[in-house]
Amino acid sequence: MCTNSGLAWTSSPLSHSLCYLQTTTEREQIVLLSVLGVPHATLRQSLTALGANGTILDQYSSTDIHHSLGGAGHESALHDTHPKGPDHSGHVTGERGERQLDVEMENLNLKEIKGDAIKVGKLLVRSQRTKGSKQWEILRDSGSAGEWRATAATIVAEYNGYTFGLYDNTNGNIVETVTLAGTYRTSVQIDDESLFDKKYCFHLNTGHQGTLYFTVDSADDRNAWLSALKTVTQPEIFGPVALGTPLYFRAVRMFWIRVTEAKDLAPASYYCSVLLDDMVRAKTPIRLGTNGNNCPFWKEEFLFTDLATFYSGVAIGLYTTSKGRKDVLAGQAIVPIPTLRRGEAYEGWYPVLGTLGGSQFQPEASASGILRAQTPINHQGPADSGHQPTLVPVGSLRLKLRYDEIVVLPSAKYQPLLALLVDYRNNLIFDLATVTKNVEWLSETLLKIFLSKNLAAPWFDYLAVHEVSHTDDHNILFRGNSVLTKSLDAYMKIVGLSYVEETIGTLIRNICHYRVMCEVDPAKLPAGDDVAAQWKILLLYVRILWSSIEQSKPRCPSELRLIFSRLRKVIEDRFGHHADPNAVSTARYTCVSGFFFLRLICPAILSPKQYGLVKDNPEPKVHRTLTLLAKSVQCLANLSEFGAKEPHMFPMNEFVMENSAALMEFIDFIATESDDNGLHRPHMDSPPGSPRIQLLAERQNFQPPTAPYLVDLDKELAALAFFVTRHRAELQKLEPHAHHPPQVMTRLINECDQLNRITRACWASGLLESTQHPTIGPHMD
Repeated sequence: MCTNSGLAWTSSPLSHSLCYLQTTTEREQIVLLSVLGVPHATLRQSLTALGANGTILDQYSSTDIHHSLGGAGHESALHDTHPKGPDHSGHVTGERGERQLDVEMENLNLKEIKGDAIKVGKLLVRSQRTKGSKQWEILRDSGSAGEWRATAATIVAEYNGYTFGLYDNTNGNIVETVTLAGTYRTSVQIDDESLFDKKYCFHLNTGHQGTLYFTVDSADDRNAWLSALKTVTQPEIFGPVALGTPLYFRAVRMFWIRVTEAKDLAPASYYCSVLLDDMVRAKTPIRLGTNGNNCPFWKEEFLFTDLATFYSGVAIGLYTTSKGRKDVLAGQAIVPIPTLRRGEAYEGWYPVLGTLGGSQFQPEASASGILRAQTPINHQGPADSGHQPTLVPVGSLRLKLRYDEIVVLPSAKYQPLLALLVDYRNNLIFDLATVTKNVEWLSETLLKIFLSKNLAAPWFDYLAVHEVSHTDDHNILFRGNSVLTKSLDAYMKIVGLSYVEETIGTLIRNICHYRVMCEVDPAKLPAGDDVAAQWKILLLYVRILWSSIEQSKPRCPSELRLIFSRLRKVIEDRFGHHADPNAVSTARYTCVSGFFFLRLICPAILSPKQYGLVKDNPEPKVHRTLTLLAKSVQCLANLSEFGAKEPHMFPMNEFVMENSAALMEFIDFIATESDDNGLHRPHMDSPPGSPRIQLLAERQNFQPPTAPYLVDLDKELAALAFFVTRHRAELQKLEPHAHHPPQVMTRLINECDQLNRITRACWASGLLESTQHPTIGPHMD
């Protein structure tokens, strides 16, 4: 219950919300709202909306609120860990990417760097203190306990290649120098957030110098470093293939896995590690058996791209963990990569093998002993009779996985195809969309191609004009799954995830953490529950949610503001002379809010795990709370009220009416292109990456992915060429009714046929570990 002297939290999941209903002072209202993690400006607005005096905030500092919550220990449980800047030794801490990299660069005498520096920046490197001293050393093992150390980093061009250097930010001394000659692009990899519980991590596998792990503040910073490092390292090349003129090619590998559940285990707490070539790349959360059995459930998905040739293969390590004791590797399930058909999904129970008698498990020995014979239990395959006799089954893991390996030709081979595609006025895109069941895959592939050539803005313009010109009723605009809607969905996720995190992340995490359960449908409420009290809780949260969104408009990515402004102009040009000016005025808002809210904000509220806001899916009753919040915000975004279909939501109409004007003001702002002051220039209107690195990339026969989006253009073109060849018969039938001149489709099909003939010759050369021609997979159909 709540008292005037402070808050005493009960064990009820709704205690911190119900506390609001019991408060008698405005101070306690402030304390409650502070639990939600919102700033003072938002608190003042929310309190005013609730009828409280917002000026009371000026009488209480954040320290007062902190003490009301019960001290430091309690505060840390209520909020995300706040970032700490570097201390005097240069160490930086913080969780979930909310740290500030503030490396003191003035101590570094960069003039002493020999050679031509093509990139200088800030990186946090994983490190540990040397025992008995204030010195520190770089950690080269992801499993060791460590911390993140702020450093300055450089990539320097020298007479014999490139070097990567790390400098101590406190004294400017060189910490590590890596000669990049002979290093492959595939040695530079993005790390899954689960590995260190941090976003924006990546590593450089230097070979004899071990693996260096880094983190930065944003996806843009990470991608800039990845692009630079992949530009100055070399692609993994295969060849020559005898095709008249000797031809070389590269292979792009991707591995996706879902670790679903385990069974037949001894009682314990378990988690899994995903190992690629004996290197831990991702981890599941710790789980106990469910419903009293020993079947932990995870359903965690991981994707690894741009992989090197496999040597040891893929293993899933199953670990037991207990408080105060070192984690123990119970056993491993081995994924037989050589037996997998490229591009096809496999799902089944994979045996987990451990050592007899619980002796120390040797992962390398077990992997080599069972790799060739192990297959899913419910799939056909030869029985394993040759594994080591000391290995015994300790359980099974249910896995779903997919391995892709795509042959990619030199960049010059794709230039004719690229020229056809970027000339979007030939309307080929719309015909390609008619022959696939998965417009999402096609749209995302095309988006990446246009992003890599800085043509996303005019491309979106053309898609919007095409879709609007074929629609007479503005009320049904952008409702279907078209190339425009799917492309813009993907684009908003690319450029808007950080914005979503900053805007609603803390609130959503706290709702999930405190298990806020709110139900306003009397038919679903338990007998005796007060629906009026539930409404007071829901209105409190929806006001705070909307306030957080409304105040975020200056932070709306300039890329989205540019697209929204052009989208609105297309609507005005098409329906500006409509007989009903009020309807056109409404369409000016709903055409933008339909994308921003329906396809970005509300999906993030409903599926916070998919958007990186939380680590686990909310439990059902908490998800119901999020559903009500999303439904309420979406109703506001539609500039409509709840009707007879949902009479229990009528009380929310007051909130909608109160905030409709603010909603239109918000849309007006985010649908106005930001001033081009050089500070917020959209990526799509500026060269991707630094000009120097971009120039180096363009000179290479096998062009690397470029910042800020890390698009592997040649890989996307290779996949699209295969798609066209696969659907050539359907595309040829479309010609009499096509949007394009007949000769354009013929050129497209002929070009893709030629590319795929060369690609098949590369597969048939036997230079890769598998000679079967891959399928790109059912997701392209």
